[in-house]
Amino acid sequence: FYTVKRGENLNLIANSFGVPLQALVELNSDVISDPDNVPAGVTLEIPTGIQLVDALPTTSTTAEP
Repeated sequence: FYTVKRGENLNLIANSFGVPLQALVELNSDVISDPDNVPAGVTLEIPTGIQLVDALPTTSTTAEP
């Protein structure tokens, strides 16, 4: 699960978790009335499985040896 933070949108969240936007919208249709305007504080289920996270995932910029 992921809680939307101020300034975030579904496209950003879907891209950050590597999931299709439409899958995120469909899975959370019970809590999303307007996919273009999801308020901060809404808890979304991420379609990759159940996981409680407090921040968006980040990618590592360090090179592999």
